[in-house]
Amino acid sequence: MKVFELANKLGRSSKEILQAAEYLEILVKTKSSILSDEEVKQIIKYFRKRRLLFFFKRYFSVFLLIILLTILFFIITPQNATSGEIYASIDEQGEVSVEWKFEDSVEEGSIVMESESLVVFIEVDENNGETVECCFEEDLNILLLITDDDELIEVNSLDLSLSNTSTSTTSTTTTTTLPPTTTTLPECNDEDFKPYTLYDSDGNANTVISCRNEQDALASGFEFTVNPKPPPSTTTTTSTTTTTSTTTTTIPDPSSSISQSLSSCSGPSGTRTSTLSLTNNESYTAYYLIEYSTNSGSSYSTAQTNQSISGGATNTANSVVVSDGSSIIWRFKDSRTSNDFSNASYEILSVVTVDCPDGYYVNVDGSTYALGLECRNWNNNTKARFRANPWWMNDNGDTAVDYMNALIALTGDYDDGDTDIEMTDYFDYSSSFPGNCSGLSQGLSFVFKRNSGSFHSPEWNSTIYNEIWNSSNRAYVIFAELVP
Repeated sequence: MKVFELANKLGRSSKEILQAAEYLEILVKTKSSILSDEEVKQIIKYFRKRRLLFFFKRYFSVFLLIILLTILFFIITPQNATSGEIYASIDEQGEVSVEWKFEDSVEEGSIVMESESLVVFIEVDENNGETVECCFEEDLNILLLITDDDELIEVNSLDLSLSNTSTSTTSTTTTTTLPPTTTTLPECNDEDFKPYTLYDSDGNANTVISCRNEQDALASGFEFTVNPKPPPSTTTTTSTTTTTSTTTTTIPDPSSSISQSLSSCSGPSGTRTSTLSLTNNESYTAYYLIEYSTNSGSSYSTAQTNQSISGGATNTANSVVVSDGSSIIWRFKDSRTSNDFSNASYEILSVVTVDCPDGYYVNVDGSTYALGLECRNWNNNTKARFRANPWWMNDNGDTAVDYMNALIALTGDYDDGDTDIEMTDYFDYSSSFPGNCSGLSQGLSFVFKRNSGSFHSPEWNSTIYNEIWNSSNRAYVIFAELVP
């Protein structure tokens, strides 16, 4: 059974089923993942325990009062004047349908469904009706009660065995009703049931796989275990035609884990390399169809058509270089069979976009920063950026000099080829910079602190720290952006 099918059966979301599976250490990942019969039972028991706990927390005092009043009633009143009927049936999945009917008009009533490990309390306010509860694996005792002058009176009760499909009762008797049949079979038990085929008098076949299927088939006239009218064999002088049936078994996909890592930017507005990490969580060799997209999923390219990964192994051989501003999405299908992905569904990683900042890349203290020039002063919008620079309030300007020297050590984009170390070798002052630089002379400052309203910075290509000016005045200053 798939996850979403079980969720529909239990009246819950697929997310709740996946969370329960994770708590029970059941390896499923998506709502289309397949659960074994044993795993389905574990998850049903998980929600049953939660519902039982919720019931006792909410209705413990009511339930205790019901028991005490019921005992008192039988002591004081040996007979009750109100009669009613109750009918219950259970299918092979453990889903119980209950119908009730009071002979007299009642204002309030209750149905109590009790097994060895579970109690379900249902309030009813109509003379007749129907309700469905899921899912049970144990025999049930079902009580039909009414409330009369704040007193709980038992109208009827019945015992429902999981080996029976339906049970009905009146105010005086409990009746188990089975369809008439000419075939006598031993008492049915779903746990020991083995599928077999029944036939009707015309030779039509009906394969039964549960006690309920068996009873329905018998009621529909499928009474023979041997076909009374077998089809004639088709023969010719040259060949014999034989008809066979094929049973297809769906094998679940392998369990796999996928992630990706990105290398550092190759340079300003450069590239980053995305590397896929794919782990086979099974004990056997699995096969993978691997694809990627660099245009937000509009189309996909194939990285591997049939990559094999041994059980428990991790493969990191697939990588793609992604340009600045572009994105990448990885997806894959896995299979137990080589070159067969027809029944597999895609697992998809989230989209990742590459952003390599502009500027000169330097590394002084183990982290790479992009250095860019802007025309700024100190205000509410810029002060956080000044403080984010790695040289801010650090070593009284020594770190600022280290970053300035790291910039000087690079070849400037506008170097005129002479031996002088000029600010114009690194930045084009004839073009505009972020901020308003109109009327300002050329400059380049690594501001490392603000004191008494003034900026402090080392002089260009110098270890002298006496460059000081009013922080409210605009100036050419360097800002650093951490490179991913």
